[in-house]
Amino acid sequence: MTIKSTLRPGTILGTGPICRFIMDGVLEGLFLSLLFPQSVAALELNVPSSHRAGMGSDTLIPCTFTVDKPPVDPRFFAVHWYHQGKEILSYDDIVTSNNPAFSVDTTKALNGDASLSISGVRVSDVGIYTCSILYSPERKEKEVSFLVYAPPEITITGRIAVINKESILSSSITGFYPVDIDIKWSKDGEILNNYTISVPQRNPDDTYSVNSTVTIIPTEEDKIRTFSCRVQHESLSGFLHKNFQLEYKMKAPLEVTITGRKAVLNKESILSSSVTGFYPVDIDIKWFRNGEILNNYTITVPQRNPDGTYSVNTTVTIIPTEEDKDRNFSCRVQHESLSEPLYKYFKLDYGSKGQTNNNNPSSDENILLLGSRPHVEDIIVSDQSPWSQKVKLECKISRCDNPDSLTVTWYKQERGDLQAVTLHSSDIYEIPDLRHEIQEDNTYSCTTCLLISQSLSSAQPIEFICRVEHPSLEQPIERRIEHGKELFIEVEEIIVRDELFWSKTAKLQCKISGLYSEDLTVTWLKQESGNGRQETLYSHRNYQIPNLVYEKQSDGRYSCTACLDFTPSKGSEQRIEFICIVRHPSLELPVERRSGPLEVKDKHAQTVAEDTGMRPSESAKIPPAEKKTNGNAYSTGTRFPVRNIKKEILEKSQKHTTENKYQIKTDHYTSSEV
Repeated sequence: MTIKSTLRPGTILGTGPICRFIMDGVLEGLFLSLLFPQSVAALELNVPSSHRAGMGSDTLIPCTFTVDKPPVDPRFFAVHWYHQGKEILSYDDIVTSNNPAFSVDTTKALNGDASLSISGVRVSDVGIYTCSILYSPERKEKEVSFLVYAPPEITITGRIAVINKESILSSSITGFYPVDIDIKWSKDGEILNNYTISVPQRNPDDTYSVNSTVTIIPTEEDKIRTFSCRVQHESLSGFLHKNFQLEYKMKAPLEVTITGRKAVLNKESILSSSVTGFYPVDIDIKWFRNGEILNNYTITVPQRNPDGTYSVNTTVTIIPTEEDKDRNFSCRVQHESLSEPLYKYFKLDYGSKGQTNNNNPSSDENILLLGSRPHVEDIIVSDQSPWSQKVKLECKISRCDNPDSLTVTWYKQERGDLQAVTLHSSDIYEIPDLRHEIQEDNTYSCTTCLLISQSLSSAQPIEFICRVEHPSLEQPIERRIEHGKELFIEVEEIIVRDELFWSKTAKLQCKISGLYSEDLTVTWLKQESGNGRQETLYSHRNYQIPNLVYEKQSDGRYSCTACLDFTPSKGSEQRIEFICIVRHPSLELPVERRSGPLEVKDKHAQTVAEDTGMRPSESAKIPPAEKKTNGNAYSTGTRFPVRNIKKEILEKSQKHTTENKYQIKTDHYTSSEV
């Protein structure tokens, strides 16, 4: 019989009969090993110092060995594996293990490979493993450190941003092992420093999770920039990035829902509401009874929604009285995403003897929900065609729960009037009926319109007012168009681009803007000084009137410039005034612009004035002969520019050749020579 000692070194035996039996077996094994020298082997064991595997994978912890005289004789061979000092598997003719995840390939074991197979690696498998090989009479064992790793996953949980407001970006990093991890945030590759990392939390599978945030103040330019959450972990060969872009929400879809309005007369009752879909997190909530604030209220800690917005619940405790049956209760929400506070109005739901009455249709009268406060936008001038006869003002109203209770009134108020005048549909004004449209949040919206058949010129400023009334409003909401500027046709003053000289063309311009159609009529008139007679001008000889060229502006309206090209001729009136008359179907009266009296100048006098420094009027009074010899005008010995004087002499010589008053020289001239 062959006995294999499976005792690990250091095992202490007792003195009982079983111990004596074991000792006898050991001695017998030693005797047999001496009797049969072929069973004696030089055992060498090869085990790495460490081994690592990914969580959930199948792996082999290496353990190989060699003997001097293979093959291995199974009669003298045994394998034992230990984890943290506790035996987890043994092979002695058969494999024994208390965990089906551990196994050894027996065929390979007899050929020098006793590696331990682990299927479905878990974090709990981490630790020190010992491979023990017995090949009688030798036993050798070595330890190997087994490491498990699990790579992290990044989820961006918050990317909502508000321009120029402090915004928080957030991420969740989950499923990693071991616990040490490094997290950074960046914008277009530039590291962001204002970040936080929470304490890692252990998951049920023994991996870890952690949350991280970074605080930024987004700008308009950040809309096109790439943000990133970067993770470094020993399970990764490099960095793990999660890139994203900001999601801008100027106005989060904030909603207020009254979730509890049950009341018991003279008994403590709790009213409740839910506010959802707001961002950023700061919010102010108050409760009111007939406009009087209720102080006994609570607000829960805001909870983050999957889309990055927040939700919160609030309650208020009251003791309802008989008078409260006719009172209006409200929950008011103030948030930076709202242009004005949002009110949710309601009345108490009284049950009989403290019992609720949800299934009784007749109780609807007692639980009437007055609705949220309507939102009224600014008045706009709608871009609608044809515009030749009518101008359309629009004012949009939204977030209205009870559209049938909505009242809209249009007014006009001229400058200087103390009171506004109520407008009704007439030949000049048309007010179409309201048409309500239901929205996704079950509220209603509508657009009220005012059609004006004739607008006003800028000389007659007017202000239009849209007044909205609703039971949920403590006072009406008004929207105005300041001075009616959007309705005006602007006719600017006449601009004279050039000075007027005989035989030289000058350009006059008059710019017209604010047109809703191109059917403009412009007439040019002239009025000579003295007689006051006006004459209509046409394109002929000294006058050219180009066709109007319209340009469409960014607001959908048109502008153009009326032009008049005028070439004065000698012998005509020296002082003249031009008039531009503008007509348009939207104008009640034509608009008139005047240039003021214009003086036609003598080019010859202007030239001499430039040479002498005199005003053209003074120079024009000096006769040609005096200009040539008058010592008071030209001091003796004064040198003048040769070019201008020479030109003047040449012109005069051509006109007075028979008189021979001038002698022409081609070199320089002085006043005495002239």
